[in-house]
Amino acid sequence: MSALVSTETYSTPVPFSPATQWIWDGGEPSPRNAWRWFRRTFGLDAAVPGATIRITADTRYRLWVNGTPVGHGPVRGYTTHWFVDTWEIGHLLRTDRPNTIAIHVLHFGIATFATFRQRGGLLAEIDLGTAVIGTDNAWRVLTPPVHDPRAGRLSCQLGFTEQIDARALDEVVPWTDPAFDDSSWPNAVPFAAAGDGPWGPLFSRDIPPLEEARVRPADIAQMAFVKPPAITAGIDMRVQMVPDAANHANHVGYTGYLVSTIRVTKPTPVTVTLPQRKPGLGIGGEWWPWNELDQRPQGARSRTVDLAAGDHLLVVDVSFVDHGHTVHLIVDADDPEAVTLVSPLGDDTETPFVTIGPITDVTV
Repeated sequence: MSALVSTETYSTPVPFSPATQWIWDGGEPSPRNAWRWFRRTFGLDAAVPGATIRITADTRYRLWVNGTPVGHGPVRGYTTHWFVDTWEIGHLLRTDRPNTIAIHVLHFGIATFATFRQRGGLLAEIDLGTAVIGTDNAWRVLTPPVHDPRAGRLSCQLGFTEQIDARALDEVVPWTDPAFDDSSWPNAVPFAAAGDGPWGPLFSRDIPPLEEARVRPADIAQMAFVKPPAITAGIDMRVQMVPDAANHANHVGYTGYLVSTIRVTKPTPVTVTLPQRKPGLGIGGEWWPWNELDQRPQGARSRTVDLAAGDHLLVVDVSFVDHGHTVHLIVDADDPEAVTLVSPLGDDTETPFVTIGPITDVTV
């Protein structure tokens, strides 16, 4: 990791060139669990040992210079006091070939215990002494195909688990490498000047960065074979039922149901497991309250039902006081190929689930 330098004080805003702008991809301003990859390539006629880069992002960034990891950030800050990192990068720049700045930005798209929801954005400026290269529409941006934004949250305090398909990564020339061809990537879209936008003034990081070191395993303590269930799902019912809950981290309460269709291709026993909460469960027209479901390890409950070939309605009562806990659902069978979930609205829908609610008034 390169050295982080502080050129300003905690109370003095960090200066940026007037041409440097916050950039994004021109799409949705605050998408849920969004990854964006940014790149900028430039040449140098002479070495610049004192070159630095000032950088910040919403919500988190990771920086490479010519394929070498430099650092990540920013530290936690308020909307009115957002932080900027300044990294020494002169020793990583080359004069014999183009230089590439590669930046991975993760935008939460929700409020957590550590961050407010604002909008996605990247602000960076390479200071070469006699010239400045700032973020503008000359930068390239891509929504990487390796990332699944539907991943569940780590907890109500934090953001999301990381789910990637490594098969989609280019193992020949990584995207952070100067030799990578980004000519097909769209240009970034500027949307605010430095110091403007929802973040206001920008200030230098007031604590040192975390140190990073590679640690190799010393021994294998245990090995086991694990058979995954046929179907697993995690649904963010909190935001589904109360969309405005993405903007805060407070408790919300709601009443409603999660509905799907279990489709089986041959008669088979099917087990539905609810790892958490205390809802009721309905399968194929039968209903069981929580205390009548079979107990499983770690507080989970389940029900096994012999299902005939065909479609069977699945209903889960998700009424809850929710602080950001994903609703998990497991559907399993002896023959995983014999069971799927489909939407009650038809086979051509994007998701196999339908929500009913929030139910606010009930008239009998």
